[in-house]
Amino acid sequence: MHTVPARQAYRDVVEKATVAARAVDGVTDPAVRVRRIRTATAATEPPVPTTSSARKQGDGPDSAASLPEALVEAPPLVLPDGAPTTLTEALRRAARDVPERGTTYVLADGREERQTYPRLLDDAARLVPGLRAAGLRPGDSVLLHCDDNRNFVTGFWGCLLGGFVPTPIGMAPGYEWENATTRRIRDAWELLDRPPVLTDAAFVSRVERLRGLWSEPGLVVLAVEGVRADRPPSRLYEAGPDDPAVHLLTSGSTGVPKCVRHTHRTVVTRAYVNAKANGFGSDDITLNFMPLDHVAGMVMHNLRDVILQCEHVNARTESFLGNPLRWLDWIERYRATNTSAPNFVVTLVTTYAERISQGDWDLSSLRDITNGGEAIVSRTMHEFLRLLEPHGMAPDVMRPAWGMSEVCGGMVHSTLSRDDEKTGVVTVDARTLHGGGAVSLLPRPTPGHPTFTELGVPVDGTAMRIVDADDRLVREHRIGRLQVRGVTLMTGYHANPEAQARAFTADGWFDTGDLAFVREGRLVMTGREKDLIVIRSVNYPCHEIESVVERVDGVLPTFVAACSEHDSAAGTDELVVFCSLTETDPQERQAVLRAVGAALAQQLGLLARLVVPVPRDAFPKTSAGKLERAQLMAQYQAGAFDDELDALGLRPGVEGEVPETTEDWLFHDVWASSPSASGAEPTGVWLALGHADLADRLRTRRGFGAVVSVSPGPRFERLSDTEYRIRPVSPSDHAALRAAVERDHGQVGALVHAWATDRYDGWAEAEGRGLELAALSVHALIKAFADTAPRLIVVTTGACAVTADDPLEPVHATVNGLVRTVGAERGATWVRQLDLPPVGTDPADLVLAELADATDDEIVVYRDGRRLASRIRPVEKAPEDTGPRIRQGGLYLITGGLGGLGFHLARHLLTAYGTSLVLVGRSPASGDREHRLAELARAGHVSYRRADVADAEALEAIVAESEDRHGRPLDGVLHLAGADITRYWNDLESHLLAQEVEDEFRLMYRAKVLGTHALATVLTERPGADLVLFSSVNGHFGGAAFGAYASASSFLPAFARYWRGLGRTVQCQAWSLWTDGGPGTPGAAVVDGHGFRPVTPENGVRLFIEALSRPETNLVIGLDDSNERIAREIDADHLDGFEALVSVATTSSAVLRSVREAVRSALPDSTVRVRGRTSPETRTGVAADGTAPGGDGMSGPVAGLAGIWSEALGTQATDQDANFSELGGNSMTAIRLVNRVNSELGTDLVVQQLYEHPTLRELAAEIARMASAAKPHSPEGRDA
Repeated sequence: MHTVPARQAYRDVVEKATVAARAVDGVTDPAVRVRRIRTATAATEPPVPTTSSARKQGDGPDSAASLPEALVEAPPLVLPDGAPTTLTEALRRAARDVPERGTTYVLADGREERQTYPRLLDDAARLVPGLRAAGLRPGDSVLLHCDDNRNFVTGFWGCLLGGFVPTPIGMAPGYEWENATTRRIRDAWELLDRPPVLTDAAFVSRVERLRGLWSEPGLVVLAVEGVRADRPPSRLYEAGPDDPAVHLLTSGSTGVPKCVRHTHRTVVTRAYVNAKANGFGSDDITLNFMPLDHVAGMVMHNLRDVILQCEHVNARTESFLGNPLRWLDWIERYRATNTSAPNFVVTLVTTYAERISQGDWDLSSLRDITNGGEAIVSRTMHEFLRLLEPHGMAPDVMRPAWGMSEVCGGMVHSTLSRDDEKTGVVTVDARTLHGGGAVSLLPRPTPGHPTFTELGVPVDGTAMRIVDADDRLVREHRIGRLQVRGVTLMTGYHANPEAQARAFTADGWFDTGDLAFVREGRLVMTGREKDLIVIRSVNYPCHEIESVVERVDGVLPTFVAACSEHDSAAGTDELVVFCSLTETDPQERQAVLRAVGAALAQQLGLLARLVVPVPRDAFPKTSAGKLERAQLMAQYQAGAFDDELDALGLRPGVEGEVPETTEDWLFHDVWASSPSASGAEPTGVWLALGHADLADRLRTRRGFGAVVSVSPGPRFERLSDTEYRIRPVSPSDHAALRAAVERDHGQVGALVHAWATDRYDGWAEAEGRGLELAALSVHALIKAFADTAPRLIVVTTGACAVTADDPLEPVHATVNGLVRTVGAERGATWVRQLDLPPVGTDPADLVLAELADATDDEIVVYRDGRRLASRIRPVEKAPEDTGPRIRQGGLYLITGGLGGLGFHLARHLLTAYGTSLVLVGRSPASGDREHRLAELARAGHVSYRRADVADAEALEAIVAESEDRHGRPLDGVLHLAGADITRYWNDLESHLLAQEVEDEFRLMYRAKVLGTHALATVLTERPGADLVLFSSVNGHFGGAAFGAYASASSFLPAFARYWRGLGRTVQCQAWSLWTDGGPGTPGAAVVDGHGFRPVTPENGVRLFIEALSRPETNLVIGLDDSNERIAREIDADHLDGFEALVSVATTSSAVLRSVREAVRSALPDSTVRVRGRTSPETRTGVAADGTAPGGDGMSGPVAGLAGIWSEALGTQATDQDANFSELGGNSMTAIRLVNRVNSELGTDLVVQQLYEHPTLRELAAEIARMASAAKPHSPEGRDA
């Protein structure tokens, strides 16, 4: 039975952990942080739909026998009449029939080169004499190894025209040392009987260094430019359909690559069946930026396009990675109709959502994006399609595919729909995934249950089937091994009979090594059976990775396992390595793990996400010694190795966490019991800003010391030595008051501000006098005493509502955000707000109690004798839909609708609900706003009106006119308008409360306070219209240097409760920062560190709709409740799990173990992580003054690189020797970092060099070395 752990407040956990750690011998200064974790309990297991639709879509083991067998055979192949039978014939025909068509090469600098089909035929034919002179004969292999894409294509066709077999291999990061590519070149060179290497003239000298590396002086290296003759030969090789046309290298199980051999027949056939499956023809324009040595580059695109006689555009992969939005530029510029993009490419593009929304592309020409090469995440694909919809991208352009080199590329195709997210998507009940029976399908994506993308049906002339371990055919919905056969299948693995025998069954089917099932005749891929890891569409055999790790000193041979884990942020799998170590000392073990990472980087060009040390006796193997990789991965994800990772400071995740749902982002404010703690009463003179009798009562109860009464007035007046009158918001009056009081009575020890306790006669008084007596005068008081910070109690009434019956005065709530900002800026409680009922409570006794209270509560309310403090609480799951909802086809007014946030919401309301929108703003619709308005106009009925949102009459006129024009009443208002605060980030210091000016507060109040009231005035006679107010998390938590903004934001939730009390439908949503997910959003890293999650536009729209369906009046959206700052705010009754992170100044494993045991004993219901630390100088190599040992500061190359490094990793580059991967870098981060470096520093860095020089200091040195090296000249003599 599940036992619910005892609830504990944040401060209790910190205190218990600290005491327990300090009690261990040798520990004197433990540092304790606490964060909340969501634990998987019966209450939080993902729900499984049990509707009839679920049963209809899926089936269990009982119904499996009624399903058809998992065998799908496509119609027979029928080639077009007169189709070429060889590639060389196809090129001749293209040169003859469409001489104006060919390939446009997009160079790295953006320039173009054109190579028509006649020019390609001529260029390629001119290589034949030189290749023949090098001793090549028909049937011989050539290792094609070109960095220049035009050289690559020309060299490939030159081989075909001479009867030679091109074997493409990608470029190596270096040729002076052994790495994955140089080993691959050597293995292929030996397998293919030592053929020549054909490369660029600029790379000949580099590739020739392999002779020395291998001790093979006979290695022949040829340059494309060097073998080019003045004219083509009189005779070219006449290939036959069954002659070999290309070798494609794939990963082999013995370390030697398998050489996939395709004939002219299979390549030509593949082009025609692919064209039929996707509707391609001679009028197509293909855009390819995939590497040409990959099957998706040359075979699937260039060769096919020659056969189809269509246009081809070739761009460099590095150009895309440097700026993924170039892809959109290319599509528009060349009017591309088809292209390819594996999952990681689409993920990269979606991270530029904000820039895409602000850009302008015409993508209407595109009809097909082939998506394959790695696992396809349908959620990412749909996000991509929605993101590009305003730019004319068709809803069904995304074409998931399955294929591999052995079948000449894509063999199975399907379609995803932007408009119907269920099309092509299958969600499997996780409980049936590994049971061995038929899987059950769920009617919709459900948290905790995997969603797969349907890959479709096979192309003509091919077939697929699913079999069990004994090659017996299974039925549909049963997971098994995917086997295929057909006209695009390779002739075999060249010179590798063992691999050939393993790959083919006795009846001629090819075993792909993939696991899948068939649903209604369509393929659904679920994983890999073979020991292979796929990262960014590149295959890496597990054994190859493991052999590299085993050779590292300190690693126990044969106790190494390579696995992968999907990284949703990167859109691809990432490498996780498990190994047993011979070392026992923690520092030596860390050194071994770093060496493992370095070896993988240098030799394979791989960045390990994590290297996990596993005790030898815990390493799972079969009785035959076979590694149990799946079991290792399952143990890791269950937390079996967390103790070891904790001791070495390596664990990135949290044990027991469950997948996030929408509810994990949503919180609401509550009032929780918070008993007081006795402290010392302030000394010195006290100032009481309130009614005169308050000072009298405080004076009486205090018993000693002066209490000076201060009341609001039209000027500064000293009525007596204990009574003053001042202008509430006058800085000079506050300064004069302080000077006079301290002259007469000495140091001010306490301040009591009780002016925000009155009720106002109408809005005019509340807007004027009310704001002055509330936050504006509190701010003036804070500024006057900022240097000494005497204890300040701000007494309010009507600022906080505990129950629905509490009367509210919303302008008093402007104090709430201001008080929280003081704590955010000071890091300690100086100011406390005390909210009381309007009648029946004498504030004097409570003020005295709060002045002497030692808790850190910043906002306290008293109701019915109970002391309550402000807290937050996660929303409950699956509430009834009682909140305001968007009406289909409704009429809505959005203030600030052309801002970044408003634009995304407006676009969604137009496209998803068919609404008509009236956007209101003060600024003209020019620049970015003009582009956004035009984009929204393309999506639906939208108009823009300029008006001051605080002008109720202007708003009324706009609404009335819109209602007449659309013939229906207003359905609702989304109030997003607010003053721009991005400028704050450029000058934070001047916006601290001690420096902030009154005008800034009034500027923030204009839209948030006055504008809200103006909208409410308009809605007064429209009872059916909903109101949605957009606030900020700063309204609840405050914000250092954002006091004015926080004060204005805290008005909104109070007004929402007030409006709800009048029986109106309203919701206030307090948001974290909206961002495009890229590196340029001001403040994104800062707010994330404070526990406020950056909200991407797609996630924001989803959360907005989810929030509207909920009953809460006020919601706080985008909190990270695992962050310490947020965890301390959560109501103790809803803290379902804690993680205590204890750091102690030792690296002794015995001490760390004792600390862990002691803290776990003190916190039996909490997760405990213990980490050893050394002194900052030892750990970082950088002293407090920013200099490194030896006196070298962060200057020169390091300084130039530091900013890029910091931005890419989202962390300050204070440690020049911190390892890239240990700082959270992954393969996608590496790509972005390298491309930023190349773009800004003018280098030619490659990712491999980052892996080999993974610290800021090492990378800067490498860049400096590169700068001093000579660069190769570009080839000349081409068509421009």
